[in-house]
Amino acid sequence: MNGLRDKKSNNPLTIKELVNSVPLYTFCAFADAHIDICGFFTNAERHWSEALSFAEKSGVEFILLAGDTVTNASGADEEWEVFHRVIRESGCKIPVHTSNGNHDLRCGTHIGQQSFLRARSLEKPYFSFSEKSTGDLFIFMAIEGDYDPSCTDQFSEEQLLWVEKLIDENYGKRRIFLIEHCPIESFGVGVCAHGVLLSEKFGSTKRLKGLLEKYKDLIFLSGHSHEDFSVGNNYTNLNGSACHMLHIPALAGSALKTEDGGLDYNDGEGYNAQGYYVEVFENRVVFNGVDVESGELLPEYKFEVSVRLQ
Repeated sequence: MNGLRDKKSNNPLTIKELVNSVPLYTFCAFADAHIDICGFFTNAERHWSEALSFAEKSGVEFILLAGDTVTNASGADEEWEVFHRVIRESGCKIPVHTSNGNHDLRCGTHIGQQSFLRARSLEKPYFSFSEKSTGDLFIFMAIEGDYDPSCTDQFSEEQLLWVEKLIDENYGKRRIFLIEHCPIESFGVGVCAHGVLLSEKFGSTKRLKGLLEKYKDLIFLSGHSHEDFSVGNNYTNLNGSACHMLHIPALAGSALKTEDGGLDYNDGEGYNAQGYYVEVFENRVVFNGVDVESGELLPEYKFEVSVRLQ
């Protein structure tokens, strides 16, 4: 007899209930770790260590970071070394996958990108992998154009052709998670950071938006805006007109809303380190909000999406 019981009745779960209650696999989704040797995000290293500890205790299969792993105020190589040192010191053996965000390009696009490629042992800044038991596809796009996401095309033709082909060939056959650091201005979630988001003035942004509107069962994860869960801009599918879009708050320090509707970026007292503990089931994916410092789930920030497969 299994040891799992219904939370309400305390009765043993039936085989059917047991199968439906045990996820196929789990992972953690974080963003904006902002490892920072210049000292603006003073708690970044500690929060990254706490995130690793939570992931290990939760027994997840892997960790993903949706960009801005380093702050890159004075050169990224040293900060990437700190990022890896924290992993080594934690003893965490869980694979970590990171997308290339705008801060990862700071101090010169080419220099920042080369640091990212060296740190992650990649040939190109965009990549994908398949989950080992289900074949679910995780696609990591990369900011390529400039530190300011709003000022130019951010995705090369090569990257766009790659991601369009990958989604088209796999859609409906497996769950697809698209991880890209920066949201699109006035579209989806994490859009309170007005003026520093992807702009539809540029063709590459329009093509990304077209993918998000075309493939309704796609799951799109982004960070960048740092918005605390309390801002309330965490999930939407725009009433069924787009895919499932979720914003991941910042590990380094969440952004709180100001009286004038803007965002206050900090990492001191009152600013949270947040992310998701994600459970993947046969026909649904559950995103459980996490307070990384306390290691506790946040039931008020739980988002469940359904995904249809052929």
